[in-house]
Amino acid sequence: MVEQLAEFKAWLRDNPVNERIAARTVGARASTYWRLHEKTFAKDATRTGEKRGFSSPKTLASAYWNSKA
Repeated sequence: MVEQLAEFKAWLRDNPVNERIAARTVGARASTYWRLHEKTFAKDATRTGEKRGFSSPKTLASAYWNSKA
């Protein structure tokens, strides 16, 4: 999860968030990023321990928001 979140944050540098535009909210960006890496995320979601990944774009977006606090 830590690696996926770090990669998502790096991807956001080239795809900035703008909460005033629906297609650029954190949730929308997380969904786009998820679709780009869907096979990897689906496989990683079933792992256990340190290698476990996020189960949905929604949990990825939540983790991003929680990491900003």
